[in-house]
Formats: sequence, structure tokens, C-alpha cells
Amino acid sequence: MNELVVKDNQIIVPEEAIKQLRKLEEKRLEAEMAMKSFKTDLLDLMEQNGIKEGFEVNGLKVVYKKPSQRTTLDSKKIKEDLPDIYEKYSRTSDVSSSVSLEFLW
Repeated sequence: MNELVVKDNQIIVPEEAIKQLRKLEEKRLEAEMAMKSFKTDLLDLMEQNGIKEGFEVNGLKVVYKKPSQRTTLDSKKIKEDLPDIYEKYSRTSDVSSSVSLEFLW
């Protein structure tokens, strides 16, 4: 599957590799949906039965996270309204190069 070639300064990705990647992506999406559904059902069942503690069963550890609130800063608004403060407290960090794939089915 990793038979990538550069030809005329362009990356050539074999059609078979793209087919395999699509299959993997479909499986990943199916697994994510199944996991989300299971977790939703489990949470509903726990809350309906007043179970607010995590537990372990058959090698599976379930951690219950109680509802909470989160406070965030609106950096876009701060940058607009208080640019000096934004500049003083913002920081820049290096991010490694990466690629992402999107299927245009």
C-alpha cells in the first residue's frame, strides 16, 4: 500500500492504495459510531440507575465524569478589544508537519 512514487514533481498514489484507505476510513467511522453509541447507552443507563461511580468489569474500566462547567477565553474578542493584552499573554509554539486525508467520495 505504501508504493508512493514521485513523478514529474507530483506524488503518485496508486488507485488500489486509495481503495484500501477508503475501506480503512469506513471501518474507522463505523467503529467511532459504534463506540459513541455504546458510551451514550452506558451513560444513560448509569444515570437512570443513579450510578455515579466508575467501575471495572471483565477487563473494561469505566470512568464516570460528572457534569461540570468550563470557562474559556474568547481569544478572537480579546485580540480585537485588547490587542496589547493579547500580545503580552499569547505564546507561539512549534507544530510538527503532518498530512491529513479527506475522501471526496
